[in-house]
Amino acid sequence: MKKLFTFYIALLTALQVVEAPVFGQSPSPLTKRDDDNITYYARERLTLLNQLMNQLTDKELEGRDVNYLISNSYQPGENQVFYNDLVTIEDDINPDHTSTDKTEDVTIEKYLTDLSLFYAKPDQPNTIIFSNYRFPPARQEKDFILKKVYFTSTFRGKNTKTDKAYLPTNRVVEMRAERINNKWQVRIIRFGFFQPGESMESIPQNPASPKPGNTTTAEITKVMIPENLSINGADVAYQRTDDGVEVKLKFNRDWTQVVQAGSVDIPIGWYKRQGKLPIYVWVKGDQLDEQTKIEFQKNNNRFIFYKGLTYNGFDRVIQKPVAATTQPVGTTASSIPTSSLTLPSSQTTAIASRPPATEPKPAVLSGSNPSETQPAPTTTQISKAELKSDTPIPNQPASITTDAAVAQEKTRPSTPIVKVPDKQETSTPTLTQSLTAEAKARKARYRRAGWLQIVGGIAGLVGGYLSYSAIKKDYDNYKARVDQLNNNYNTWRDLTRNPTGSSLEPMSISSYGKPGMYGAYAGCAVSLALVVNSIRSFGKAGKIKPLIKK
Repeated sequence: MKKLFTFYIALLTALQVVEAPVFGQSPSPLTKRDDDNITYYARERLTLLNQLMNQLTDKELEGRDVNYLISNSYQPGENQVFYNDLVTIEDDINPDHTSTDKTEDVTIEKYLTDLSLFYAKPDQPNTIIFSNYRFPPARQEKDFILKKVYFTSTFRGKNTKTDKAYLPTNRVVEMRAERINNKWQVRIIRFGFFQPGESMESIPQNPASPKPGNTTTAEITKVMIPENLSINGADVAYQRTDDGVEVKLKFNRDWTQVVQAGSVDIPIGWYKRQGKLPIYVWVKGDQLDEQTKIEFQKNNNRFIFYKGLTYNGFDRVIQKPVAATTQPVGTTASSIPTSSLTLPSSQTTAIASRPPATEPKPAVLSGSNPSETQPAPTTTQISKAELKSDTPIPNQPASITTDAAVAQEKTRPSTPIVKVPDKQETSTPTLTQSLTAEAKARKARYRRAGWLQIVGGIAGLVGGYLSYSAIKKDYDNYKARVDQLNNNYNTWRDLTRNPTGSSLEPMSISSYGKPGMYGAYAGCAVSLALVVNSIRSFGKAGKIKPLIKK
């Protein structure tokens, strides 16, 4: 037994010696590849934050859409920007808040809600601009990796609560980077101003962030345009929204080429896409110029050109098809040939006698002294001439008429087929209408009951409405007090970061106002029944008809 105990002690000692280096070692240091990937995802989150703030200033956005965008900013998903809903933001919606010692800490919901309420809705999109990015290397903290991003925030709009204009401010976001499922996830844990001692000049300018997976410094700092790079297809024309100046582009998934810029200060050349968003950065020489870029919107039907803190909007020119105008052959007046045939004035036309036959044959036209082989002339129009007939024409066809025949035609007088008898006066008996005394009394009783029921029903409805209004007014005051208590409680919970407890749930109006609420409902129901019954009473009165006597 003693030997077995000694064996266990030796085994535990050996395990402690082996495991001590494993449990005591520090997290593995970050590589250049890790820092490049974190920088890429940090830029992506910051771009989403900028887009979110511009979306909240859209004049067509409704209250429900605002709440949806705000909640999606901190809830898990592709559009999540903040780590959770407890992140604090140093306010800059108020133009007086310009530094860390001239601001106040607010929650995410208050900051974004104030942005939607108090930032004047601009006519042009994207009036909130982030620029001058600085990405210092990521730093390993105790439980996570910290990544800071410094930039300049510019509000081109106005605040509705004051006439003071916004000034560009230096802002910083601190992001928490974690590797989840072999992929870096970066979320904002602080959004505020520069700390004392920090300045844009003291932070080195970082090179352009690459796509995940790039590792070499040359791939980060330089962009090589392929020698055989070309984009097929016709030029796409855009016009500046302000003055209609035309710009022509060619673009595909990875590149955009500015072909013609006109009088617009847009550099002609190549622009390379950065990340998943349709944002193309100008390739100046062999480097990316982050201050000059093109952002496509609305399915490439519009783009925004940024140059530093200035921007311009361009709308796509829609080419309308023009229908070709062709003339069909022979439809115009000049294309129709004309011809006329004039008979000699000395020529006469005669109608030859018709040989006897069982079927009528057409008449033969013959001129004076015709030959046996000479065919009858064919004309498009026949001039008026004397008609000679060698023999009388018996049984003239109905289709041949003369002026004499028309003159001799007589019309037969029409005689009525049916003889209409003369109108005779009829006499109708004199009818009298009268109600019996019992019918008069019954009709008056129905009408009187109908009017009394209408008056009672209307009075009951008015009383029920007044009772409901009084109860509703008291209930609104009660609910306002409950909402105020919940707001105070939520503020206390956010400041103390105490997740326990829940908000107070107000009662329903039926539970709060009983039994008076039930009485109001019952009174309205009875009043409606009286009004309906009054209609029936008037209907019964209308069915009583007077007797008809001769």
